[in-house]
Amino acid sequence: MLIKTIHSTVDLVTKKTLQMQIMYYKSALIESIFVICFILAPFCFAALIVFSVINNMHLGVIAFNLPPLSAPISYILVMVLVKPYRMFFVKIFKKIKSGWIMNSSSSEERPHITHRNSVY
Repeated sequence: MLIKTIHSTVDLVTKKTLQMQIMYYKSALIESIFVICFILAPFCFAALIVFSVINNMHLGVIAFNLPPLSAPISYILVMVLVKPYRMFFVKIFKKIKSGWIMNSSSSEERPHITHRNSVY
C-alpha cells in the first residue's frame, strides 16, 4: 500500500526525495518484520506454553527471554538502516581507528584558547 503511494508521487517529488521515501519504506518494513519475529512470535509461543499445549521447559525459557533482546537489536537495526546514522558511526570508527580521538585527548597537544575579550 505504501509503496504504491510512493510511486504515485514520482512526478511530484525530486529524485532525492523519492530515494529517501524508498529508504524509509525499506527500513520500516525491516523493522516491522523484526517486531513480528522478536516480540509478537515469542509472546504467542509463550501463550501456547502457558495453556499447556507444549510441555517443554527449555522452549519456554527461550520464548520468555527473546523479547528483552529486541530493544538493543532494534537500536542496532536503526543505526544500520538509516544512512545518516550509519555514516556518523562510520566516521567515528574511522577516527578511532586512525587514533585521532586518542591523540586529541592528551593535554600537551591541545592549543590554548582564550576568549577574545580576555585580559590575558
